[in-house]
Amino acid sequence: MPRAMLSLILTLWFMTPVNSFGEEQMSFKGIKFGMKAAEIAKLAGGDLEFGCASAIADDENPWTYGGIDDWSASCVEGRSESKRVPGTSGLYQLSSIVSSDKNALAKWADEDTYSVEELAEVFSKVFGKFEIDTKVVKNGLGEEFIKKHATASRGGAVMHIGDDTSGSNHEDYIILRIVSLDYLSKEAAWENEQDAQKLKDAKSDF
Repeated sequence: MPRAMLSLILTLWFMTPVNSFGEEQMSFKGIKFGMKAAEIAKLAGGDLEFGCASAIADDENPWTYGGIDDWSASCVEGRSESKRVPGTSGLYQLSSIVSSDKNALAKWADEDTYSVEELAEVFSKVFGKFEIDTKVVKNGLGEEFIKKHATASRGGAVMHIGDDTSGSNHEDYIILRIVSLDYLSKEAAWENEQDAQKLKDAKSDF
């Protein structure tokens, strides 16, 4: 996750009034941060073939949240040893990708399409009001596109909903991520320690 986005997320977290959500910890239809693959699979109907990555069902009877299916779980144990944040374990992120309402091909194929605003409205029932940021970006051909990103936090979790584009046809889609704030804060502290050590090592290399 880009550090600028991480900084925004952590800022929103600390700005959230304590009495708004108390000390509650989020549960997503029973799934909680820190759970292992077997626990997630039991609740979400998946299997353990690929650990957490396959623990959420995505077949003809998928697990849904907020009306969205095709969710994927990310656990610390699924990362390489060098990428594991100290002091963390189990589930730290849920994510899904849906087609944007700007995706003409998806509409032609009669797929469900969404906008960032629509999804923010749906998930505001759980996360409260989203902060929506709008940017104009250019592709390699110099064409301009409007990208929107919505962020909100509650109960130890942050949700990010953002426009993205891929492929030579610039197919538009939206990424939804629900991430543990405890994980993000530990990740930020760990990365700062690593940066400080790199600087120290560089200064001593003379």
